[in-house]
Amino acid sequence: MERKAYRALIVEHVRAPRRRGRLDDATHEATVHSPVCGDWIRASARVRDGRIEDLRFDGQGCAISQGAASLCSAPLVGMAAAELDDLDVRWVEGLLGDRLSAGRHGCAELHLRALRRALAGG
Repeated sequence: MERKAYRALIVEHVRAPRRRGRLDDATHEATVHSPVCGDWIRASARVRDGRIEDLRFDGQGCAISQGAASLCSAPLVGMAAAELDDLDVRWVEGLLGDRLSAGRHGCAELHLRALRRALAGG
């Protein structure tokens, strides 16, 4: 995917985020902040029988952190919670269809960090 298409995908998810908000019946929830830029993400998830049944995110920050959270949310639903530990920035880049600069890795992984913290108990 050429850079223009990758940027368009991020912008699409920032303008019309998927699964944004708070999950009222969440079984797990946590917020993480980026010490580098101040971005933050709160992940709320409902887990049943070891699987992510539903999730939502909320937050504030750059287009990468917010767009990646939206982009990553749908594929995470139905996933075994244990599989989350195997996901990293390469997984996010696969969804984006392009590589990110090293300085953007933390932004792209912020949602995964919040969800991992939530599933670990907060």
